[in-house]
This record gives sequence, C-alpha cells and structure tokens, in this order.
Amino acid sequence: MVVDNIVIGVETLRDDVILPEFKQGNAGTDLRVITEDRHPVTIKPHTFHKFHTGIKLDIPEWYYVEVVPRSSTGVKKNLRLLNTKGVIDSTYKGEILLFVENFGELPVTIENNERLMQMLLYKTYNITYKKVDSVGTSERGEGGFGSTGDK
Repeated sequence: MVVDNIVIGVETLRDDVILPEFKQGNAGTDLRVITEDRHPVTIKPHTFHKFHTGIKLDIPEWYYVEVVPRSSTGVKKNLRLLNTKGVIDSTYKGEILLFVENFGELPVTIENNERLMQMLLYKTYNITYKKVDSVGTSERGEGGFGSTGDK
C-alpha cells in the first residue's frame, strides 16, 4: 500500500517544547500543553484555562488540522475543549492555543508538557456553491435530529 508522507513544519516557541510525533497506525498525533512558569496548573470544576502549546504549524496548502481531546482527557480527567474541537487552517500561522474546560466535580491538575489533545490531519477541497431551484428529495426528506435512528 502506498501512503502519502505529509511534512508539517513546526516552529517551537520555548526551549522545553516537545515536538509532536506521529506514530504509524494512529489516526492522530498527541498535542502537549505548556504552562507559563513550567509549574502544574489546576483547573477548578466548571471553569476553563487557556493553555499554550508552544508551537506554530506550517500546514501544507489543501490540508487542515483538527484538534480534539485524547480519549483519556475526557474519560479520565473530565476535560474537554471549550469549543468542542478546533480547526487550524493552513493559512493560520500563529501559536496553537487551547481553552480547556473542566466539566467534572473535582479540580484537575495538568503538568507542563502533558499530552491533553490530539491533532488529526484532513484534506480540503476547492468548493463552489451554486444556487439551484431545488435540492431534490430523499428517503429521509426533511427529517431532522434523530430522524435516522431506530424507533
């Protein structure tokens, strides 16, 4: 099987930043957070904290990166991204920032360089939208939320 090898340039903003490392067979690449003074940060229940990652990405044209929580982040730590997931376009050249919310009932402490999120790489397409008189019909029709599940 032929697999594309995509190269993403990474600019580090601090000397203690650990570069992301893709592991063959995984869908995502772990993304670490850094703390301002290199000391642990505690997020109180039902609050959020803005984390820096200390990296900027040079994402190739026609690709974007989606940032989502690692499974252990949500299940074991009761943490999630405040906006549920992040989209990083290839045209964005700033530092990746993460607003992390504690939705649990206990404080959660995060260490400097801890892996909290993961990055997924996707291809984009050139899309043209055009006005039409009708979008047609389908078996589902205009059935909305929950309309495709078993009853």
